[in-house]
Amino acid sequence: MVLFVSASSGFDLLYRMVFILLAILAVAFLWAQLSLRGLSVTRKAHGTRSQVGKTLQENISVTSHGFLPKPWVELRDRSDLPDHRVSAVVSLPGNANLNWAIMTRCRRRGRYRLGPLELASGDPFGLFHKRLRVPETIPVLIYPQVIPLPDLNIPSGDLPGGTASRHRSYSATPSVSGVREYVSGDSMSRIHWLSTARRRELMVKEFERDPTSDVWIVLDMEARAQWGVGDDSTEEWAVKAAASLADHFLRQNRAVGVVIGGLSRLVLTSDRGTRQLVRILEELAEAKPNGAAPVAEVLAAEGVRFSRGDTVLVVTPSLDETWLKSVQLLLERGTRAVGVLVEPSTFGCPESSVLLVSLLLASQVPTFLVKKGEPLECCLAGDGLDLTSKQKFIAAAG
Repeated sequence: MVLFVSASSGFDLLYRMVFILLAILAVAFLWAQLSLRGLSVTRKAHGTRSQVGKTLQENISVTSHGFLPKPWVELRDRSDLPDHRVSAVVSLPGNANLNWAIMTRCRRRGRYRLGPLELASGDPFGLFHKRLRVPETIPVLIYPQVIPLPDLNIPSGDLPGGTASRHRSYSATPSVSGVREYVSGDSMSRIHWLSTARRRELMVKEFERDPTSDVWIVLDMEARAQWGVGDDSTEEWAVKAAASLADHFLRQNRAVGVVIGGLSRLVLTSDRGTRQLVRILEELAEAKPNGAAPVAEVLAAEGVRFSRGDTVLVVTPSLDETWLKSVQLLLERGTRAVGVLVEPSTFGCPESSVLLVSLLLASQVPTFLVKKGEPLECCLAGDGLDLTSKQKFIAAAG
């Protein structure tokens, strides 16, 4: 328009304005093209694993390697970690560096990624823009929250009886119960030399087995059994309960195994120690309520894993009474069973759990009720409901 007016009027000032505008456009375009050149961004997470309720720290460093100043650089973060806010607009002089830390409180378990980043900048007049993608990502895993359960009181399993063992003992106490023939792999420190001399063959001391049985946690991830949304869902409370129970028994040096009934059933064989807890938390972090098999089928299919004297904790929101039949079969085989019912009525389910809980108590199955809004350490305290508290429970539910 200015060029047309200047050509029509022949006014020199207008010609000069045209050249000035063209020069500004050229400089602005060139500046925009160079605005992200020599710019580097690095991000570093202080650990790639955290836990719900804890803080994840990430450091961002933006460096300008050229002499050209960067009046504005917009960082757009594409991380999928909830509440992780890195996006910002910064200004950098030439050959400068800017660092800052982002503290994110982890509020949801799962596997996430930090990044990628998108950079945007342009000329000082805002006429032209330039974009650059930084594709690097950092994977992070958020474990479910673990709540200490100091008042939980589930008794240890009975010491299983039977004939003398001719196999190596992997879990023993200091008490000697007898002697047996040497088996390849036995420690030389266990050789009983008096018996060896008398029988003229190597005999080793046999120690009493650890009287604590294995603990199995069966987590119900059937999609149809779940109620609620997000953090206030039976899924999240069941996972938190399973993680807390695993931590509780592993701290008691009990061997803990986990069965997660999802789209593809997952079984972690029983073991002790911190390493086992990490394995359990890793799997629980990614557990999804996408299973089609009800918990009754899961118990029936995996029941062969549970030995006599083991304790099986069923963590479920299901009010289907058929899973009680699977529990009764376990009881007949000498396996202890404990019901941890994530009370679905507190998550929006219109059906009452009174009948199922009454049947569990009538079958002498210790039962714990996990209710939304109540502290988990209070829900999982003592030895659960029993027949003496049945009437009290029914009155409270009614």
